[in-house]
Amino acid sequence: MYVRLRQHITKLEISDSLRFTFEIMLRELEHLRELRKDLLKQLRKLAQSERYKESVKLLQSAPCIGMLTAIRLVMEWGDLSRFARKEEFASLLRDCGSIFSSVMDALVKGSNAITKDRSDFGDYRVYLKKQIPDIHRRTLQVRPRFPAGMIIPFEALQDQTGTPGWWIAYNRIKHSEYDEFRSGNLEHSLTALAAIALLGFFMSWFISDQLFVNVGIVYPERSIDMTPERRLFITD
Repeated sequence: MYVRLRQHITKLEISDSLRFTFEIMLRELEHLRELRKDLLKQLRKLAQSERYKESVKLLQSAPCIGMLTAIRLVMEWGDLSRFARKEEFASLLRDCGSIFSSVMDALVKGSNAITKDRSDFGDYRVYLKKQIPDIHRRTLQVRPRFPAGMIIPFEALQDQTGTPGWWIAYNRIKHSEYDEFRSGNLEHSLTALAAIALLGFFMSWFISDQLFVNVGIVYPERSIDMTPERRLFITD
């Protein structure tokens, strides 16, 4: 894999000590690549084992969840039988959306930003962007064991009229849970929960590290941390 890079280094006019340093770094990269291959092989094996295959199958029923993401979640969360049906994800999303809405209503009202009785997400958007201008870049991680566990709950707010997918899904369920329960998938439910955690972080609430860590971090846009490979959910 690193043959061309080695060939390029041999053509550089550098000292022997620096050339040796590059060689050590390349060997380390090759070693890490082999470890990664072994780890992925073991994860695939675990995903097909009797102990985990049912939970993996359950998670894979949710949009955007592949086998590797599913087994990583299973290894972290354990038995997922308590989320045996999509209706239960819908219930979680409904609860998260309701909590978020109640908190935001109080914040918007307290800021005297609007005079009408009820606020909507447009009011929430204005408030959040005013208080936290870079909220659309604020991230959090699903436990440090998941290098690909990053979530950006308010990424849609980078557009002036953007609305997060989880909020749209929540409103569908709120108005017709019987018909729209499929909107309550793992991605929407967990992202809504992440939104509450991020909001709590900015309000100085205690955020347990049982599920989320590195709450509120902003990574450079072109850094490796912002690549699709680091995200828990990838939506086309």
